[in-house]
Amino acid sequence: MTVYVGFVLIMLLVLFKTFTIQMEGKSGMLSDDEDKIPTRIIKRKPRRGEILDVNFTPLVTSVSYYEIHMDPTVVKEDIFNDKISDLAKGLAQMYTTRSAREWGNYIRLGRKRGNRYLKIRSKVSNEERRKLAELPIFNLGRMKGGLIDNDVTVTRKKPYNELLRRTLGYVSDDGRGLKVGLEGAYDDYLKGEYGEEIEQKISTGWKRTGQIINEAVEGADIVTSIDIEIQEVAHSELLKQLEQHEAKHGCVVVMDVKTYH
Repeated sequence: MTVYVGFVLIMLLVLFKTFTIQMEGKSGMLSDDEDKIPTRIIKRKPRRGEILDVNFTPLVTSVSYYEIHMDPTVVKEDIFNDKISDLAKGLAQMYTTRSAREWGNYIRLGRKRGNRYLKIRSKVSNEERRKLAELPIFNLGRMKGGLIDNDVTVTRKKPYNELLRRTLGYVSDDGRGLKVGLEGAYDDYLKGEYGEEIEQKISTGWKRTGQIINEAVEGADIVTSIDIEIQEVAHSELLKQLEQHEAKHGCVVVMDVKTYH
């Protein structure tokens, strides 16, 4: 009888342990779901097409600037300790706002605090971006080196400033939907198609993960009949005559004369 009771108690204990382990597993899965980092899908803006003159010289172009951040927490400890001084020296040579020691301390502090989106530099050109990607630690890439360089801002530039400003025109981005000049008339060709990418929630807001769902399609270029060299001469000569005669208005007509004397 005693043996039977003991056997029953052992079975009950096994059942209890099995039930407890199952409940802990379910609790763990719920915890994982609760701790999952929130993400969202956002539109990826395409690069707008260029407006070119008759000789394919850019009259309006798109210039990309990058926001550079770092996630120092992903770098292995031995690599970080071995290469952080070299990275700091490289950053100090490119950006003299901090000395090599200050850059090193700044990144070490960010790593210690668990900052996964440490700001390195704003409004970086594509050439600077390539140089940064060659620096120690950064040359290991995003996953191993922590370099985050996919946050891009594209701005519209007119290399010739005021020249042809009204003719080239613009498309307003303030919600009014104004379309002026060549930019407005050929907006459907120039604007391209939006893509999609994933952003991740962090303590300071949202950051791009580099995961692209659909690539953006760049806009098409348009070629005009404008010759920028002739335009520059006509513009400067007209401006000189207006100033000389204190005139309020004036115009220039460029003719392709085929008759000879």
